[in-house]
Amino acid sequence: MRERRLPVFGALAAGVAALVSFATALPVGAATVVATQHSCTATALGQSQTTTQNDNVDVTAPSSATSGSQFQVVLAPEAQTAPSMAGNFTIVSIRNATLRITVGNASVVGTPTLSGGSGSIGTTGVSVSGNVISITASGPIPGGSTFTLPTLTANLSAGTAGTPATTSLSGTDLTFTTVVRVGVFQINAPTNCTPVPNPTGLSSTSVS
Repeated sequence: MRERRLPVFGALAAGVAALVSFATALPVGAATVVATQHSCTATALGQSQTTTQNDNVDVTAPSSATSGSQFQVVLAPEAQTAPSMAGNFTIVSIRNATLRITVGNASVVGTPTLSGGSGSIGTTGVSVSGNVISITASGPIPGGSTFTLPTLTANLSAGTAGTPATTSLSGTDLTFTTVVRVGVFQINAPTNCTPVPNPTGLSSTSVS
């Protein structure tokens, strides 16, 4: 049977991963653009399709910090446009996106906050489990529409001296559902993405 190609919402991968812009409570310079990449696999009706999405991440972080000191992390998304077609299939919407950011040799202080955002991103949320910050957007984000994900602000406390405090994309860090129209039907294609390479570093701050 001929493989039915299903869309992968690479633009959301770019939009969510392009969230990651870091700022410290101390004065810092301009953001550095970090080129990242995701490999995303969508699966439905027993068929799978894997595509690679290039993502640029604006990263601002202090070059150094003392053990136990606090610094602020700000993740600011750029505007993105959702694709409207995948082959012969119409992309109806993107739903229930989650991006997971791993924090190394630092702890998250308090609960991060979200602000701003535009377009049909739906209900957004942020949570912390151990050293992972999860950002969610329910959608539905219509295919072909422009949207901006909200800005994340979090406070971190630097860990043990001699080991860098880092942020990274690791494991299955991005998940969402791609809804496509196949004939008169709408099909949900669960989509899982991993960074390339895995893990992909975003920021590194030396700790003294």
